[in-house]
Amino acid sequence: MPILYIIYFVVIAILCGIVYFIFGLLRKKKTGSIIVLILFILALILCIRIVFNDKFFTEKDARSLLGEQNFSLQDDFKILKNQEDFITREQVQSFIIKISDRDKSRLVDIIRNSTNFKDSIASDYDITNLGFKLMDERKIDSIQIVSNYKRGSEYCRDVFIKDKSGRATTTIHIDTAKKELSYLDIN
Repeated sequence: MPILYIIYFVVIAILCGIVYFIFGLLRKKKTGSIIVLILFILALILCIRIVFNDKFFTEKDARSLLGEQNFSLQDDFKILKNQEDFITREQVQSFIIKISDRDKSRLVDIIRNSTNFKDSIASDYDITNLGFKLMDERKIDSIQIVSNYKRGSEYCRDVFIKDKSGRATTTIHIDTAKKELSYLDIN
């Protein structure tokens, strides 16, 4: 269990204790008990959502996230893995899906036919570092970079966006050998 969840539970327990203590001093223990119960139920619902988040992820969610990058899946697919984490102020969403031959071919064609497609790319390529480097060179506050390339048996699209609301990096990799699409989004 990540340390963040333990901290969350401790904070909720302390908050419930403080609320109950304050209402006890005011001689309204029944009201304090009701408020603590409501806080506890809300915290429990949030904990269930956090712990079982992977079980709530659906094909519709995957289609929606891919749609934001102008990718659409026309055939059925299987979700192999899903993970959503909140790291400090960043939200990380990743999933891997098994796609059909038809969707694989169509998505590979979209990447391959992009105007900026590169048949190979340096092994140390990192779109996030590239984005910040270009922003420094050009002395600008916002930028959007889309990179389409092939690396081994994978066709990849990386998107880096930095604007006033923050930054986001999205990577989509299609492994042609395994017929798998992997998605990673960091906000």
